[in-house]
Amino acid sequence: MITDFCVICGTKENLHNHHIVPRARGGGDEPTNRLTVCIEHHEWIHDVKPGLFNKMSELAKLNQAEGIERAKKAGKYKGRKRSVDRNKVKELWESGVSAIEIYKQMGIGRASVYRALEELGYTHQKSKWVL
Repeated sequence: MITDFCVICGTKENLHNHHIVPRARGGGDEPTNRLTVCIEHHEWIHDVKPGLFNKMSELAKLNQAEGIERAKKAGKYKGRKRSVDRNKVKELWESGVSAIEIYKQMGIGRASVYRALEELGYTHQKSKWVL
């Protein structure tokens, strides 16, 4: 039952909708499968109720992954924007700047430079990156 207060203590702050039968186990979002509880009682329910979903951190990860999957299907999720300018990596690389100097100049991680090189079509062969 969905309410505007915790059905256990009556507070109206930090409310969550607890699924009686978890969605991962076939439970739906219908009102008869949900309880409105505050965050403290939601954690308490998951601590008391044995099973796979007894940690709020696990539930948060599951809910985030589920939300991303729904957004992808709806065509709304495009992923995180790239934070590394691949054209700049390519320009520096082709001008002879080493990967170490590239990541120092650009303020990015070394792995990001190597990933950018791979995405640009370079492969690592015999301790060298070749196109």
